[in-house]
Amino acid sequence: MALARELGLFTTTMAGIGVILGAGIYALIGEAIAISGPGAWMSFLFAGIVAAFSAMSYAELSSVYPKAGGGYTYAREELGEKIGFLTGWALLFGIMLSSATVSIGFSNYLNAFLNIPPTIGALIIVAMSCGILLSGIRESGKVAVVSTIIELSGLLIIIFIGLPHISSVNLFEMHSGFSGVITGAAIIFFSYLGFEDLVKLAEEVKNPKKNMPRAIILSLILVGIIYILVAIAAVSAMPWQTVGASGAPLSDIVVSSFGPDSLAVISIIALFATGNTVLLMLLAGSRLVYSMAVDKEIFSVFATVNRHKTPSIAIIAICGITAVMTLVGNIGFAASMTNFTLFVSFILVNLSLIMFRRRNKNHKGFRAPLNMGNFPLVGLFGILTSAAFIFFLDLTAILTGSILFALGLLAFYVKESWKKK
Repeated sequence: MALARELGLFTTTMAGIGVILGAGIYALIGEAIAISGPGAWMSFLFAGIVAAFSAMSYAELSSVYPKAGGGYTYAREELGEKIGFLTGWALLFGIMLSSATVSIGFSNYLNAFLNIPPTIGALIIVAMSCGILLSGIRESGKVAVVSTIIELSGLLIIIFIGLPHISSVNLFEMHSGFSGVITGAAIIFFSYLGFEDLVKLAEEVKNPKKNMPRAIILSLILVGIIYILVAIAAVSAMPWQTVGASGAPLSDIVVSSFGPDSLAVISIIALFATGNTVLLMLLAGSRLVYSMAVDKEIFSVFATVNRHKTPSIAIIAICGITAVMTLVGNIGFAASMTNFTLFVSFILVNLSLIMFRRRNKNHKGFRAPLNMGNFPLVGLFGILTSAAFIFFLDLTAILTGSILFALGLLAFYVKESWKKK
């Protein structure tokens, strides 16, 4: 049984906004402003442009291969089964680590209201997400749309507070010069990467060859505009030094404007932001597992579809492993290691677009912009920028990520030898 095509352009775009926005902006903006100063909005702009290179490669390949595997499928089709398996392996671990990390973030906000231990709170959001996903893609999409609107409202409040004071600050002041803007962009870049999860909805989107590229482009542009406005509003509402030194800068801005009672409101919004991120990541992870099972890269039982036309066993498996990961405790390295796996995957996806164009010179349909003849420059820029950003990660994350790829290669050969028996 195939997955159900229930998602239109609006719902898909909203899911894209939800998964790209994620929960990172609530913390990362302070770090960027501490480095860039009032010119932090330029860091957001630059990071968005760099992210767009890889996003355009994803957009074109999602129209060519509208499959639930996303980057795994593109690499498998263009670079071979081994590289495809490694890409899927890395993306799968990245999704589960990210989901576990954000689940713990959710539990911290929940603990402030209900005094529930963080471990229990993390398990609650994973279990809730599992139940929603099992109910069907239409229901999951509705929850994601509502949560994204609530998530957006928190950022719109910041914009509403700060923009009336925009004349009070020199927005072109760069605290650490242009190099500071670039360093800030490297930090902020991680807040744009959700389009990798979005493409995994391709088998459940109506008219995916048109709607997937549109949803990727629209969600990235809208999120970029929101990020820039939030950065401008933040340094306009409070001194940038104060914002940069804060552990919860957006909450501080709201409290300074509306008083201590408003902290509960922003905390509730943060609950929806983190919860929505967990839901959408687990949705993407289950579709990746499903796609790999359909291709017989893992056990075919994970391709089982229930009466709601959702991959039920894949959902239960991905949620179960994520739940176990939340119990590990100290997984602070997870974000950097996830980014390492993503950057390597981006390199492979951009290379996949280059190889696809080489083999399909008369390709019709959506084509990424910036081409030299039939050669996609966005693919080349995506490879170079992804490789460059790897050097901003800490050595532990790079070494751990490399070990993860080595284990993936071992798993591939074990799988191949099992097939031959």
